[in-house]
Amino acid sequence: LGTRLESNIPRFANVSHIWKSRDLGRSVSGFKNNSAIGTLVIEGPVGAKAKFSSGGGTAAIYVDRLLFNDNFAENWQTTVSIEDGMMIYFASSNIPVEQLDGAFGGKLQWVPEYAGPLSGVPVVLSDGTSILVNQARKGSLILDDDGDGVANGLDVTPFDGVVLNEISVDNGAQQTASISWMAAGSTTYKVEFKNDIFEQGWNYLKSVSNPSRERQVISVEDNVGSDIHGRFYRVSYAP
Repeated sequence: LGTRLESNIPRFANVSHIWKSRDLGRSVSGFKNNSAIGTLVIEGPVGAKAKFSSGGGTAAIYVDRLLFNDNFAENWQTTVSIEDGMMIYFASSNIPVEQLDGAFGGKLQWVPEYAGPLSGVPVVLSDGTSILVNQARKGSLILDDDGDGVANGLDVTPFDGVVLNEISVDNGAQQTASISWMAAGSTTYKVEFKNDIFEQGWNYLKSVSNPSRERQVISVEDNVGSDIHGRFYRVSYAP
């Protein structure tokens, strides 16, 4: 990951690039102990082309920062080719990652979960905890990591998880707790609970969906029972 490879391709040449690392899929594990590189630069004038292949069988190259310079910056769709059996996985680029992700029939893929030395930026959560996240993921106008209906790039707290608006308790005969939060449109959430914060694991309560395409506050109710002295809740969702 400290290596920078630059391929400066001459005019009208089609240069072959062969890499034999394991294809571990669109996964952070592909960047670990797998000959991943820090920066890969593809550059050259009009007429230059770059071809990537495994040299036989299946293989992949994992790149922390993928850069297209010169004519490749404007015409990467037609100047780069990736042969069958070969994959390129990258964490950041000078081209918008949403444009590159899935290109060439899915042979070029962005790994938003990976935050490397060149692609990661620190983010401070609301509780003061600092985490390292992928910079393109943080600035994405498409991804919504906390599921509140606001894209990461527009969200003040994009990685704090689902923020509960309110937990209210009706102390009537049923002893009912009502949990509400701001939900993204057309998204399903899972509500879990535990009666002791030190319990191992969480108990499933129910799943609830926001049927609207717009963000709105949704809620669930839990019949706690009079014998419960305390209960903790968490809400999660799968993007």
